[in-house]
Amino acid sequence: MKIERYKDPKSKKWMWRIDFTIDGQRIRQSDFATRDQADAFVAGLKQRKREQRFHLSSPRKPVTLQELRDRRSADHKSFKPQLTIRMLDLLLSVCPAGVLLTELRRHHVRSLTEKLRERNLKPNSINLYLACVSGALHDACEYFPLLDDWQPPRISRVKGAEHRERVLSKKEIGQIFKVINADSSMTEIGDTLRLMLLTGARRKEIRTLSAASINADWRTVQLRHTKNSTHRVIALSATAQAILSKYSNPMMASVSESQFYDLMAEVSAAANLAYGNDTEGGWVPHDLRHTVATVIESSGIRYSVVAALLGLKRKDQTATYTHANLEDLRKAVEVMESWCQEIDDFVGNLATLNDAKLVNHFSHQ
Repeated sequence: MKIERYKDPKSKKWMWRIDFTIDGQRIRQSDFATRDQADAFVAGLKQRKREQRFHLSSPRKPVTLQELRDRRSADHKSFKPQLTIRMLDLLLSVCPAGVLLTELRRHHVRSLTEKLRERNLKPNSINLYLACVSGALHDACEYFPLLDDWQPPRISRVKGAEHRERVLSKKEIGQIFKVINADSSMTEIGDTLRLMLLTGARRKEIRTLSAASINADWRTVQLRHTKNSTHRVIALSATAQAILSKYSNPMMASVSESQFYDLMAEVSAAANLAYGNDTEGGWVPHDLRHTVATVIESSGIRYSVVAALLGLKRKDQTATYTHANLEDLRKAVEVMESWCQEIDDFVGNLATLNDAKLVNHFSHQ
């Protein structure tokens, strides 16, 4: 039995494979992502040989992917059961009939990923479906205890187009509010965006607020439903307090997440702005937090204050939310311009001094 490392010609990644012999027939098992997976496979082979030699247990019944699918369909408490069943059916369609769980390899998973790509799904959606398949395969040992030493194939996630968070300019924000103010039905949307700018809070945090949330004595609100489950207090400006006082019920309670982003896409189209993570130069509502952080940091406020306002657990996260705007870049190049001008003046003075020395030198000759 031989375990060796090799480079997969398709994925260009280093993998592990095993060469072993069963009943005089040489077999090669490939596509092990880690050495631990290969060692676990070898340990399983040795255990089965030991059991068969000394008759320690009855021969193991091989488990098929179809059996896992049937057991998973009966488990209604699992993660996203219906979606998982659909993905297992799709995996069955790209695998040979009657395929065993121990015969699953990475090329089967790659075929599933290609099937999902053909449906023009977004990378996040594809990764969700792959996570359902991965969870089902890892839970196989719970349904079939004899698979306790089985390592499922590694499922690589799909990399999407990375969205670079950016800072919105005053002109861009003005165009957005100009479109929103022209439609009286979008008043609540406009108030939500204004509160995001005035407080630095996330949209999901703002939708839990109402007039009852205001502490009139201190002119603050306490956020209890935050992303990182930490309570924090936000100081309200006079404008923010006036906006929030209009709502007796929580803001945006009737607008779902998808509806909000669809409305933002319509507003952006009317304002001639690119929108969305997958669009080059596009913006998303989360960029308003980056805008708030950058504007406040540019005014000289300490990092710790910015971190407290945004509700960041670590102060070093503030660097992720602050960006250099065009005005900062202009100041930077002006500094370099004056610095280079000093060098030019120094070089010019040096040349003039050398010319004077040469004139004096030749005049004495």
